[in-house]
Amino acid sequence: IFTCNYIKITSDFRIMNVKDGKNQHTRHGVRLTAEQVKDMIPRLVDFINEYEDQKEQQERQAEKNTA
Repeated sequence: IFTCNYIKITSDFRIMNVKDGKNQHTRHGVRLTAEQVKDMIPRLVDFINEYEDQKEQQERQAEKNTA
C-alpha cells in the first residue's frame, strides 16, 4: 500500500496471519519511505537465497538418510 501524505510518499507493510490458507490482516506493520524500501531489497534477496540454500541442504540430508 502506498500513501502520500504531506508530499512524502511511503509504503505500508502489514503483518498477516495465515491460517488454513486464509489471510488475516493484523494491526502490526511498518511504514517505509521509498529509499528505505530500496535499501531493503538487497537484504531481502540475501535472506531468500540463504533460506533456499538451507532448505536445499535439509532436503539433501533427508535424501541421504532415507537412502
